[in-house]
This record gives sequence, structure tokens and C-alpha cells, in this order.
Amino acid sequence: MNPGRGIAASCIPRTLPISYRRFHGIRIQVHVPIVGTRAGARIHRRTRAPVDWAFDISGNWSLPTNWSPVVLPDSNSDVSIVSVTGLKTVTHDTGNDTIHSLTTNGSAIVTVTGGSSLQVDNGGMNGNTFRADNGPFAFNSGVLNNSGTLNAINNGTVQFMNGAVLRGGATSTASGGQVLLASGAVLDGTTSGAVTNTGVINFAGGNTIYVAGAIANSGTITVGANADLRMQGSSAVTVSGNGTVTPTDGNSRT
Repeated sequence: MNPGRGIAASCIPRTLPISYRRFHGIRIQVHVPIVGTRAGARIHRRTRAPVDWAFDISGNWSLPTNWSPVVLPDSNSDVSIVSVTGLKTVTHDTGNDTIHSLTTNGSAIVTVTGGSSLQVDNGGMNGNTFRADNGPFAFNSGVLNNSGTLNAINNGTVQFMNGAVLRGGATSTASGGQVLLASGAVLDGTTSGAVTNTGVINFAGGNTIYVAGAIANSGTITVGANADLRMQGSSAVTVSGNGTVTPTDGNSRT
């Protein structure tokens, strides 16, 4: 190496040891990749990052300048829409996006529309309205603390899967919309009060779904073919109201 000419790219390792671990007495060296090939290249690691709605306005999710920092949320983003007042709507208008978590205050409406989709991998909090308007709004594990309303319209679906928990709040639907629970999802009406349904909740057929606490149902609860409904925890499950529960045989129960 010539000291005056810098370090040749071929001399720089592609990984750096950052720590050591022991597994059954064996010392293991853990490496991470180096980003870039120049001298002084930095170590790059993906971490959770907060992304906040920047202004007290309604607007489109897809516009980077609506966010702080000025970047579109991604799968590592803990998204917060908590600085708005009055009643403001954030519209997820295009694309198929995944974020880590989503937290909103009592003035925020988040709408997934235009055939786009939004997946939340680790729950969060709904302070006002999460709406699926002709697009899927999916919760893929984690707990959603719902103190507002989940609303599905125009064939939209608010979906819980892979053990995701819907805790409390209200559900409403119209024009072919549904709230769908599948693959180990939990409908929890215990710690945050009863889940109040005025629309359509669908327990997906062929799936194991857990129910806990109270459900106040003045809408329709549909139980799909071979759905395995189980009680979550030790609290009794109660269903009240003048709605209907429609099992696989198609005969409604009130």
C-alpha cells in the first residue's frame, strides 16, 4: 500500500467484527456488512425510526414533505400522527406499504383508498378512525389499542392476522366492507372495554381465532367454515345487542 495513494478497495473487508457471542461454549464472531468500498466507509444497521406527520393539515401519505423527517415511512418506521387538531385526514392514496407501528390521536383519520394497501407489523393506537376504503388496511401481529373506530367501506377490509390483537373500540362497515380476523387474531373486549360492532365482523373460515371479554353487537358477526373459535384468557366471553351471529350453516343467531 502506498501511504500517499489511499487504501485500495480490494484491501477493505466487506464485513467488520462488531461483537462476540458464546453458543454452547463456542465463541462466535458476529459481523455486519460495510456499506460502500471506499476508505472510511461507515457501518450500516437498520433500526426502528420515528416518522411523524409534520403539519396540522389533511394530506396524502405519499408526499414526503408531509412527514418529519422528510421521508416516506417504511417497514422500520414507527409512525405517529399526533400533532393534528380539529379533524384531519391522512390519505394513503397509492402503493403497497408496510410500516412497523401506527399511533394517532383523537383528531386523526387515516384512510387507505384507491386500491392501495397499508400493513402495520406491530400494532399501535387508533385515537379516531382507521378506514379501509376500497383497499386493505392490515395488522400483521402486535396489539392495536382502539379507542376510536375501525371503518371498512366500498369493499375495503380492515384485517387482523398472525396473532394481531384488536383491543376495544368500535367497528363499522358499509358497501361490502368488513373487519376480518384470521390466523390466530384476537378480538379483545376486556381491558379497554367492549368491542362495539355496528357493521360486519368476519371470523375467517379454517382459522383459529381468539375472543376475550365483551362484544356489543348490533351488526353481523359471520363465522366462516371450520373456523376454530377459542376463549382467550380466563374472562368470560359475552355477546350482547340485537345483532346477528351467522355460523357456517347460514342460520343466523341473535
